[in-house]
Amino acid sequence: MRISKQLCIGIIAVFIAGQAIAYSGPGKPADLLPERIATYEADMEDLEKVYIFKDSPEYYTRMREYNKAVLASLRELRFDSLSVSDQVDYLLFQRTIRHSLQELDQAQKVYEQVKFAIPFAQKIMDLQIRRRRGAALDGEATAQTLDSVKSDIRDARQQLDKQPALSRALTQKIVDIITSVRKGLENTYTFYDGYDPTFTWWVKKPYHEADSLLSAYGLFLQAKMTGDNRGINPIGEDKLKELLEYEMVPYGPQDLVDIANRQFAWCEKEMKKASSELGFGPYYFFFELSPG
Repeated sequence: MRISKQLCIGIIAVFIAGQAIAYSGPGKPADLLPERIATYEADMEDLEKVYIFKDSPEYYTRMREYNKAVLASLRELRFDSLSVSDQVDYLLFQRTIRHSLQELDQAQKVYEQVKFAIPFAQKIMDLQIRRRRGAALDGEATAQTLDSVKSDIRDARQQLDKQPALSRALTQKIVDIITSVRKGLENTYTFYDGYDPTFTWWVKKPYHEADSLLSAYGLFLQAKMTGDNRGINPIGEDKLKELLEYEMVPYGPQDLVDIANRQFAWCEKEMKKASSELGFGPYYFFFELSPG
């Protein structure tokens, strides 16, 4: 049997947890990790509210910086001086942060793969970032930006037609990004519309035209994902291996399939045996279960 690194960590964590329950003597070190974990979760929630484009270079960079900073501060702690329950939290918290960093790297790689299909995305993101920082957007300049966005959308559609067919997962990712930047553009427009008359005069028409083209582009891509399995995006063997390791399962995907087949074969054998003993023959168990 193959024992993974993650499983070893899990075994250690369980052992330490058992020791924590048994340890209740005087002088027990104060727990430090619960407060750090609560702070991390609160900070992540706040960052998610600020950086609304989950598929963007800005998001990847900021989240990576924060997670690395938390991981660095965690390493400054002396593990052997922690309470037993803190040692459990330390191992699991460290695992969570490392997994988050890994997923950020993977998400950015996917973004780079589809970036050619969304040349307008960064322009829209930049408008929302300036709004978020309290800048007064110039109406005429914003209108010109949206005119270029419309041109980029048309070019992107033509570019997609020239490219080999994308996988369902990549196509869905493009649709998700379009939906995200469309919401971000709406957020920016509604913030200034009516408050700044000059902005409204310049931007109203270009905004609605750009929004309409974004919607049509999203529908155009969704039409490429026809069929009953439109929502199915296989994660692939490598990602499945990663998730199994993260959950401390000491088996690979094929191992689990093999185990399932062996268990099913045993069940089938026992069902045939029981059916024969009841006098119905070895194949009577092939029946339909009635509802209820």
